[in-house]
Parts: sequence; structure tokens; C-alpha cells
Amino acid sequence: MENRIILLIIGLWISTISFSQKNEYQYIALKFGGSFGFSGAPGFNANKYLNTPDGEMQVTPVSSFKGFTPGFAADFLYHFDFTNNNSGIFTGLEYNFNGISAKYVTQEPNVYDMVETYRMHTVGLPIAFKYGPDIWKTQRYVYAGVQINYIITMSSVQKYSWKPTPSAMKLGKDEYNKTAFNLFFGANYSAFNLQFEFYPSSIFNKSYKDAGGFKIHDGQVEKRFAIKTSVNIPYGWLSDQSFWWKRKLKKLKIWK
Repeated sequence: MENRIILLIIGLWISTISFSQKNEYQYIALKFGGSFGFSGAPGFNANKYLNTPDGEMQVTPVSSFKGFTPGFAADFLYHFDFTNNNSGIFTGLEYNFNGISAKYVTQEPNVYDMVETYRMHTVGLPIAFKYGPDIWKTQRYVYAGVQINYIITMSSVQKYSWKPTPSAMKLGKDEYNKTAFNLFFGANYSAFNLQFEFYPSSIFNKSYKDAGGFKIHDGQVEKRFAIKTSVNIPYGWLSDQSFWWKRKLKKLKIWK
């Protein structure tokens, strides 16, 4: 199912490039800002243990823990606005440094806890449809689309309640899925952009077994969400004759 979706996204991307000559406005844009991930608690994994001061102890995920993980994203986008200048499509490339977090706790008599954060470096290929009044002039529009992501590397950081120094490790290529896709929708107002994302499937390879033969990623979260707040600047937009700030500068005789 996921392979079909990936092929569909690639097909849409190729169609978008082929269609580019039939559009009124074509321009590039740079978008960059924060990427904030949210994930629920993973399921119980009988193979997950912690090496505590009291020896190895089995841990349970904390359901009340809010898996908030801040990150960063940067996009290079190519826009194709239709001749009515009220709708269009865009595609491009995105770099995203994001992740998911969860908290685990041991049982009585001695309670220890650990916060585990997985972080990923990904490259994404988005394609979206946008709609708004006089898009080039106002840069005000709403949009929705789909994106395929390639995970370059993935790492894990564990912070413990009983010692100040966290531990970090890089995950092997067999521990996670190389590709993932997400759905997104958002709104752009002038140079400011707000985007919501939904990832419907897990990034982990749940069938992976460690050296001891245990499925260490069994029970990991399936679905997660993200919110991006960004600055979005189309090339040439800031110097367009229609914007108020340029008219103000002309009155001050700063801009000729």
C-alpha cells in the first residue's frame, strides 16, 4: 500500500514539472523555520529494559507524557500559479530535522524513569495545490498536499532520572523504514507560513531483532503529527511594485 502511494507521489511530481509551461507565474521560494513534532505514547514492549542502579528492570511507557519534539525545516520550493492567479501548485525539496519522544518508567519498589527521543535527518519531496485571491500580489493562500520523505540517518538519545549524562546512539539502517510519507495542509499570509502535518504510519521496522533476537521496536507509535511555523519568501516578491513598504520608501526618497 505504501509503495503505491510513493509511486503516485512521484507520478504527480513528474506531471507537475511537465505542466509547468502552461502556467502564468513561475517562481522559486525559500521557506525555513521550526518543525514541532507531537506523538502519543508507544505500546508496551515486553522486550524493553533499562540498566538501572538496581540492575536490569522492565519499563512501561507513560501514557500521560506529551511527546513534544522541536526541530528545524528548510524548503526550496517551485511555484506554478495558474492564469487566473487564484490557484496553483508547488513542489520542491525539503530538509527536515525532526523526531518523536516517549517516557518510560520502572515499577515498584524503586521507580526510575527515562525519556527517549528519536531524531531524524530527512529529505522530502512535497507536492501541493494552493488557492487564494491574487496569489502573487498578496501571497495569501491555503494549501494541501502530500510529501514523500527519505530518512538519511536516525539516532536515539536517552535521558535518565538517576544520572546527569544522557546516552546517544545511531540506529542501524535495518531498524527503520527508509521512506515515509505524510499529508499536510497549511496557510500562507504574506511572508509567514503555518503548516500542519500527519504521518499515518510508523517509521520503525517493527520486525527488526537485535543481537539477542528481541524485537526492540515492537509497540512503537504508528501515527504522529507535526506543526511548522516558517518564514516563506518567494524570489522577487519583496521588490514587487505592489507592496506598501516600497511605496513608503519611495515617499521618503530612499527607493528610486
